[in-house]
Amino acid sequence: MTNFTGRTAIVKRAAVATASVVIGKHVYGNLYGVPFTNLTGAERLAQVVKDAAEAGRAHVIDTMVKKFPSRNGFEGGVSIVALLEESHISLHTWPEGDYATLDVYTCGREADPEVVFNYIIERLKPKHFKIFRSDRSMTDLNQASRT
Repeated sequence: MTNFTGRTAIVKRAAVATASVVIGKHVYGNLYGVPFTNLTGAERLAQVVKDAAEAGRAHVIDTMVKKFPSRNGFEGGVSIVALLEESHISLHTWPEGDYATLDVYTCGREADPEVVFNYIIERLKPKHFKIFRSDRSMTDLNQASRT
């Protein structure tokens, strides 16, 4: 198995048999009726994502920010992806529809994706939103290797 740094990881079968629990929590949703001004400022939104990560005890490694050009007379949206030590946060905005999507996925026991999600919701102030949760944990690695 090769990891992203190009180094090869060696996994011993005995270690897999007694592996600890891998905890993954995924919180994601759709934000409706977001005030236009809360969807366009790339620098401000990037800071909101970084502050949210800190509030949720997640650790930002790097952040990518893309500001899209104006379209159909509307200021362009913003996409932000924050790579976390624990996984990622992504935020995508569509100012022309007063809409955004938010995705927070964390691994481990310390980071709390619910806190991250709620922090961003409080800052963007949607009229309403849908939230979805998915448990991405794998507690029995031996069981998973048989499927």
